[in-house]
Amino acid sequence: MSLADQLDISYQAVSNWERGESMPDISKLPQLAHIFDVRIDDILDESKRAESYNPALFTESQKIFSEGYGGAAELLAISSFLSKPTIDACAKEIIEREGKGVIVFLTSVMSENAIDE
Repeated sequence: MSLADQLDISYQAVSNWERGESMPDISKLPQLAHIFDVRIDDILDESKRAESYNPALFTESQKIFSEGYGGAAELLAISSFLSKPTIDACAKEIIEREGKGVIVFLTSVMSENAIDE
């Protein structure tokens, strides 16, 4: 719903993208690239998405993380499927729970503002 709000579209449209039933309109690519802090080329490169997506790993990591047991490894495993604000919020929880030393592992997926905080 957050992504839909940021793009000024319905949450059903985003849900259809997630299920592979439709694709984002090409005019939304610059916004998507900005939101996810990636290049448009990265969004369009099917081989990169296919290589990084492991459904079993994603499902298990998501379950563990949602139950409050996830750590840096789980967040890193599913980070390509999350928005920057979600990653930052999850990283903050992990850092509070596990200590500041874990930030070293999370900086590659966190926003600069979250790292500064």
